[in-house]
Amino acid sequence: MSRNLVLILSAAALIVVSVSTLLIFGLQNDEPVYTPFPEKLEFRIELADADENRVVQYYPDGVTPMYAVVDHNDGRLTEFWYWETGNRKEAKTQSAETDGKRQVLRHALIEPDGVTY
Repeated sequence: MSRNLVLILSAAALIVVSVSTLLIFGLQNDEPVYTPFPEKLEFRIELADADENRVVQYYPDGVTPMYAVVDHNDGRLTEFWYWETGNRKEAKTQSAETDGKRQVLRHALIEPDGVTY
């Protein structure tokens, strides 16, 4: 009877070691995990509207815009500056270039509340 007990305990120990080895080494995936955009870049291009291209610079949090330049298809150029809260701080729109120069069409300074000019 003690011989049967030794065989049963040996078999149980062998099963435990086999399962542990399988769990530790057999289920690991050595393939690198592909993440298309692992981090948010400081500068991003946005194609939000058919008539403009926008380049946005973000604060270090990667979410709040800091500065943006919009190139309109009609040649106008608009620049936006933002408070750290994300509210617009300043907006400046210039005309299309004529003889290498632009005219300021609009220039607004905005208070931190994002509403008061």
